[in-house]
Amino acid sequence: VLLSLPKKDGLADMFVSSRSGRSAGGRITLGARVDSYYEYLLKQWLQTGKSEDKFRRAWEDAVVGIKKHLVKTSGGPKKLTYIAEMEGGHSIPKMDH
Repeated sequence: VLLSLPKKDGLADMFVSSRSGRSAGGRITLGARVDSYYEYLLKQWLQTGKSEDKFRRAWEDAVVGIKKHLVKTSGGPKKLTYIAEMEGGHSIPKMDH
């Protein structure tokens, strides 16, 4: 089900409606509740003997989206790198988990 849902550059919404099976909420994060989705994309590809390329492609798409939208650098002199969240298409400077 999750593979078929619309995503922003490979990034899955944190919430899925139990009634409709559609994305709900518009929050994108690598934190709790959704981190397993990304882990299992790669695990499924490996566990299928690398025969189910849809899992590998989805994982690769997610990595591109993570780099494009979620990897951020803080202001100030230290310029620390962190993983942000997104909500409604806007970056939130908050690192979960």
